[in-house]
Amino acid sequence: AVTTYAVLRERFTGDREPKARLERALDEIGWRAADGLSSEEVADVAVEIVRECVQSHRDVSRATYELADLLRAAAAMLDGGSMPTAMFVPAAEEVLQLYAGNRI
Repeated sequence: AVTTYAVLRERFTGDREPKARLERALDEIGWRAADGLSSEEVADVAVEIVRECVQSHRDVSRATYELADLLRAAAAMLDGGSMPTAMFVPAAEEVLQLYAGNRI
């Protein structure tokens, strides 16, 4: 299930520690096992992606793609190459679901 704007907005506007919650969501999907940037470093940028969505464009699909692109850029390059952003969309969706939900 894709996270709705209303749910994302409600979570973000009521969240005193959005970066910490996004960091936990990244950890939950196994990001710390990746050999790229840390969950904390990725969450620094991810919180701005969510903020921009909630306060400006209101497009969760756009935020999901921007988060997927962030994950792609932050991931370790296993073979010196990069996978397409689309490969990271499911992970980005899961991070937003975990963040917006009450599971972390």
